[in-house]
Amino acid sequence: MTTNHLLIIGDEEYLHQQTTRKHYQHLTETYGELSHRTTEAETLTPPTLDEHLTPDLTGTHPVLIIKNTNKINPKTLQHITTHYIQDTQCTIIFNINKPTDAGAKATIKTLQQHNLPTHTITTPKTLKEKNVFTKQQLQQHGLTTNYETQTLLTESETDLRGIATRTQQLTHDNPQTRNVTTEHVTTIATNPNTTAFTIANHFINKNLNQTVTTALAALQTGTPPTLIQTATLTTLKDITNIKSGNTNTMPPWKKQKLQTAANLWNQQQLAQAIHHVGNITENIRSNTYTNNTLITNLIQALTP
Repeated sequence: MTTNHLLIIGDEEYLHQQTTRKHYQHLTETYGELSHRTTEAETLTPPTLDEHLTPDLTGTHPVLIIKNTNKINPKTLQHITTHYIQDTQCTIIFNINKPTDAGAKATIKTLQQHNLPTHTITTPKTLKEKNVFTKQQLQQHGLTTNYETQTLLTESETDLRGIATRTQQLTHDNPQTRNVTTEHVTTIATNPNTTAFTIANHFINKNLNQTVTTALAALQTGTPPTLIQTATLTTLKDITNIKSGNTNTMPPWKKQKLQTAANLWNQQQLAQAIHHVGNITENIRSNTYTNNTLITNLIQALTP
């Protein structure tokens, strides 16, 4: 019996989300409408697990994404392996983002004993490895460039999400241009008037009115909501890195640009903002997204 469950192992958040999204798309093609929920592993109990995985009255296929599965309670894990691990009437996606933790190793061993399909993420570490990812992103969007420009794009960001966002922005801002030049990359990296990053800049500086006004205008002129979301998340995570002193790989121009905004945030506010902006992805997956969803989540993220 083949299950739809999937175990995703790796420490790169963006690749986790991409792998989860691809599996979700596969499930949509197989089952049509899905009933989707996301939960943190440490808050999951056997009763809530049963509630999440019980099909609703419409008979839609239930999908549960368990984040930080390395923190799952052993009793909950046992409940899963006893009652759900071979169940084809539901799907569980296990995300383990710290595979070297002792709890993660034990959880992985338990799940793999049941022949659970596993996707292991290899995180690019070196510039050469990240450059391969950049090339894939450019090709995915039908863009071409030379090695020098590709490397400049790679070095302009500190993580894969940032590279993916910049590539998407290049596609959106230059719909007629399939060849990316060094000037394009430099402009998008430093120009505060680039649409999605204008919104992100207003957001991290806590300018609520300007954030909402520019986001509404961008949506009305066709800017994809996911582009606004990823630009905002990328910038929030840059702020988090500045607050924690993790700026070794951050370009000096970016650190200087974001330092003032970083002083406006504390760790609790950052966590709240990342949570609300990240929820837009869940709305899109569950087909409950509207343009108002984006605006509402941005407002909630900036409201104490």
